[in-house]
Amino acid sequence: MNEPNQGPIVEGLEVQKQRILETVLRRVPELEHYTFDYADLARHAKVSEDEARRRWRHLELWNEEFGLDVDIYDEIITMAVDRAFKGEKEQQAMNALWEICRIARREWRLQAYDPQLERLVDVDLAADREAMLTDYRRIGISRYFTAKPGKPRWKFW
Repeated sequence: MNEPNQGPIVEGLEVQKQRILETVLRRVPELEHYTFDYADLARHAKVSEDEARRRWRHLELWNEEFGLDVDIYDEIITMAVDRAFKGEKEQQAMNALWEICRIARREWRLQAYDPQLERLVDVDLAADREAMLTDYRRIGISRYFTAKPGKPRWKFW
């Protein structure tokens, strides 16, 4: 079982992650907040429940209906879209993903970088959204990352 959050809990980051969660849920209500079963995680990892809470302290949002998963870690935000969804479901997932990108840009001043496109992505430019969608369709399961909160860069993987 890998450890998604390494190092000690930093209260300021916990507060910021909660703010991000609340903002995204308010603006993208199709997403649901997934709550971890820390007792089960602790049992499987053979650690205390407190240690499980430290290790798996990221916040997870998802929408099973159109295959979008958003994880808010201490220093990055990741987004993954399941390629199995086509048509309207694909469009719903990309709309939600793009809205989260816009929120990250406007509220946390993060810039998007897509390594498949090998350039920064302008979240206010429709052509960049279409380029991402085309690339998503070509590649398969796409992973999108944002960089450390407060740093002016994030990454689509």
